[in-house]
Amino acid sequence: MKMRHLVSFTFFLILSVIIYLFFHLGAYKDVKFELYNPTQPIFLVYKNHIGAYHKIVPTIEEVEKWVKTQNEGCNQSFGEFIDNPQVVEQSRLRSLGGCVVSKVFNNNLPEGFYFKELAPQTFLKAIFEGSPAIGPYKVYGKASEWIEKNGYVLNGSTFEFYTIHSNTAMTTEYLFSIKNKY
Repeated sequence: MKMRHLVSFTFFLILSVIIYLFFHLGAYKDVKFELYNPTQPIFLVYKNHIGAYHKIVPTIEEVEKWVKTQNEGCNQSFGEFIDNPQVVEQSRLRSLGGCVVSKVFNNNLPEGFYFKELAPQTFLKAIFEGSPAIGPYKVYGKASEWIEKNGYVLNGSTFEFYTIHSNTAMTTEYLFSIKNKY
């Protein structure tokens, strides 16, 4: 009898954790896709990161902290993911992490910090309001399908822009640089 209760309790506990994570991470939320053609460049202050993509957060936080000392808000942070993790060894993945800023930063950047303009181009924009931790599982496969179905191919890095609305709400915008296949 005790064993049956233990098994039931364990099953209920595991099921409860799964349900909690499903809602907490936003796994039930849809991904919205649209073509995006910005008319102005996007200004970025960043640092380089080498290694597993999921370990980029401290790099982003370091840039956010510095940008805020420059009387410049960091309403959106970002990661630019350069390599395909299905091809490149995890320890060698290259990425950039930092902040979207409103002005050009040509001078006075600390050592190891960089500035660049993301030129206007054609992107597939995917919007997901769940956790960025599950974004790669929810977004990338569907984005690949959309790109193929609509006659495009990837044309560069993938960007993830993170907007925090509150302690419990966040939006991630994924920008896939694309061009016509033909």
